[in-house]
Amino acid sequence: MVSTSALPVRHCWKRKLGVPIQFTIRVFAFSLIVLTGANTNAFHLMQIEQVIGGVNGDTSAQAIQLRMRAAGESFVSSARLVVVDAAGQNPIVVKDMTSNVANGFVGDRVLIVSSNFTNYLNGTVVPDFIMDQTIPASYLAAGRLQYEDDFGTIYWSVSWGGSGYTGSQTGDASNDANGNFGPAIGGALPSSATVALLFQGAPSAPSTSNSSDYGLSASPATFVNNARQSSSVGLYKPSISSEPQSQTVNPGSNGTFCVTAIGTPPLSYQWLFNGTIISSATASCYTRSNAQVADIGGYSVVVTNNSGSVTSDVAMLSVTPFRLGWFTMDGGGGMSAGATFAVRGTLGQPDAGRVTHAQSVVNGGFWRALNVLQMPGAPLLSITRTATNTGTIFWPSPSTGWVLQQNTNDINSANWSNAPGSIQDDSVTKSLTIDPSAGTRFYRLYKP
Repeated sequence: MVSTSALPVRHCWKRKLGVPIQFTIRVFAFSLIVLTGANTNAFHLMQIEQVIGGVNGDTSAQAIQLRMRAAGESFVSSARLVVVDAAGQNPIVVKDMTSNVANGFVGDRVLIVSSNFTNYLNGTVVPDFIMDQTIPASYLAAGRLQYEDDFGTIYWSVSWGGSGYTGSQTGDASNDANGNFGPAIGGALPSSATVALLFQGAPSAPSTSNSSDYGLSASPATFVNNARQSSSVGLYKPSISSEPQSQTVNPGSNGTFCVTAIGTPPLSYQWLFNGTIISSATASCYTRSNAQVADIGGYSVVVTNNSGSVTSDVAMLSVTPFRLGWFTMDGGGGMSAGATFAVRGTLGQPDAGRVTHAQSVVNGGFWRALNVLQMPGAPLLSITRTATNTGTIFWPSPSTGWVLQQNTNDINSANWSNAPGSIQDDSVTKSLTIDPSAGTRFYRLYKP
């Protein structure tokens, strides 16, 4: 906007052609006023509303709750939380926030917790941030927690330990009129029960002094996230956040099942197989080593703490049956006694003595072998395995007068008969497809 204001009128005289002429010069001053909107990327008008240094003596369970003093203070990606020791030295970054939060009305919160603190919540409250570092146990007697920007400007702080804290108390005046947040409150940061250090003022209230602004919360303390979900701090029975998954393994391989559970520690685990306790299976994961057919079944786990227990879904372990594949061995049998015919090829398993694997044993010889016999003077008879795991016997066309015969006993018996099935003939090759699973058989071309 441009505005003008008139300066005092100055009267000037000028002579023209010997006649005095009076005229007026009015000088205007111009001022430029730049209007700007509200800061839409704010984060500095923020309270450290609530802090707990441990739950029932478990100092790995910590939480910090921030509260917005003004609207639009949700751009916390430019902020961090830093704690210093009793002398105001040895700073540790508890959390450097690298993203913003969704809600930004006056009184909205931002919840930052240690990973273990979630075990003391009711399971429905999702923290906005997980701490990078917890407040060291040695800082709990006396220390200072600072909410600051990424350049180190302190916008809010709370110190504890009374006269035991001797470090700086100063910071920016955005939230404290004189920029001095001290003196420290008396006593250590709460960690031995379920109460927290709580700012007693209204959501929009500034800081006056830590000693008068803070007191202990109700027991148990209640924490709220940015989604406005709340949970009191307490002892909660376990709940399962990730169930064990069913799986299929090969015989002799390992099958591993894992569960993820939350709840007030300590948590204990007991794995079951088809509802029966598995001895010494008391960790969050269980591995069935060298899995066999007898291990096929359902695996589940019971998770327990002092407040109750929960049983997981049943995960199934399947073990792939052992199979021996078919393959071709040319010239597998050599010449028979008497030299009246030759074994040209076989389709099946080789003679490997005794082969043992998982629950299967193959003793020496051929197992469900398909044998092609080359008779003296007969057309060349061959066998091959197809892509569908069947066998195909083939010989030249037309092979006039020759008939394909089979024998299910042995090559020396007289129990030969014409092979059943539809013989295909493309004028080049005759062929017959056979199923290997029907058992050991011998094939020959015979001319009556």
